[in-house]
Amino acid sequence: MSKRGFGDGRWCVVGDFNAVRRREERRGVGQMGQSPSSLETREFNLFLEGLNLEDLCP
Repeated sequence: MSKRGFGDGRWCVVGDFNAVRRREERRGVGQMGQSPSSLETREFNLFLEGLNLEDLCP
């Protein structure tokens, strides 16, 4: 992804990524009754870090 041509200011990215940063964030049960794996949460955290995004809700 690139922000080229969109300016150098701060961005606000909102949406439902269907992923969680920590297992405790998931309410209910996941697919087939399983909670998110540590691999899923690690990959999502790496995705956020790679884009220099911050989670504003601790």
